[in-house]
Amino acid sequence: MENIALIHASQTLPFIEYLEQNGCPTESLLQKGRLPLALLDHADGFLPEKQLWKLLDIVADDEGLKDYGLQVGKGIDIQGLLGGLVSRLTQQPTLHSVLDTFCQLVKEESSDAQFWISTSVDGKHHWFCRGVVPGIQVGQREAEQYTLLFMVELIRLVTCSNWQPQRIHLQTNDMIAYKDCELLNYCDVDFGQTRTAIEIPAYIANSLDNPAWYNIQSTLETNMDAPKLKEPAKDFAGSLSQVLELYIQEASTDINTAAEIVGVSARTLQRRLAKEGLGYSQLVDKARFKNSIPLLKDKNNKLIDVAYDLGYSDPAHFS
Repeated sequence: MENIALIHASQTLPFIEYLEQNGCPTESLLQKGRLPLALLDHADGFLPEKQLWKLLDIVADDEGLKDYGLQVGKGIDIQGLLGGLVSRLTQQPTLHSVLDTFCQLVKEESSDAQFWISTSVDGKHHWFCRGVVPGIQVGQREAEQYTLLFMVELIRLVTCSNWQPQRIHLQTNDMIAYKDCELLNYCDVDFGQTRTAIEIPAYIANSLDNPAWYNIQSTLETNMDAPKLKEPAKDFAGSLSQVLELYIQEASTDINTAAEIVGVSARTLQRRLAKEGLGYSQLVDKARFKNSIPLLKDKNNKLIDVAYDLGYSDPAHFS
């Protein structure tokens, strides 16, 4: 069954932090983009990736930030965004294998992410590539801006350098948005391509002589027993359940709102759930139950407050 393209909530932090640091009306922008306000409290969970990229469009239009993706990308904490992936990436012997492993593991953070490595015919260069997430038409310009800098910063983290690409492919034709991008001042850029891609010489990709990169693993060893983050579900009901767990404390979690958030009609949502033998109210109850457990463990929380926080209009329905 077709899943919903999900992205981990932690990947929204750079975009939200930029808004807050620059005095933008963050809360109203999130609400306009149908993103849960729980993100302001660094919520854990998954949301539809489409909603994050929709936010980028809204910010670019409402705040006049046509280079919003570039501005956010300049300040990213690449190691922090990689999170639990780092310990597995540092086990790889070359830059090429690190990037290839990243292309596989990234789906733990973004279920439908499209990253891959290709090699030139003569074998002298490799390309670190990214395609659009299938089915998402919004925010593509700003998403590409951000992802380009993310990809470059990943290479720089691994090589421990200010490595500068010599050639880049971009899908956009909007050259104006990149006019102040320092990264592009020192390389050849081909616009209007079918992928976002960064050229890496084979002699760099096929080696890795950077003790600092491998030292990252030793600093993580004390946290190796930490619980692994859950991965995005691969079925429709499972991915919808994960979305509801993050949105359940919002003002409205009715079926029409949920359908709009995940990008289908209410009838289609019901039909897909019915094929899996489920109803929408079952998923809502399950999401409320999961969210209630940590709240009820806190003895300072009253039952009636927990009930209202989870969206019950009548606390008696919760007890």
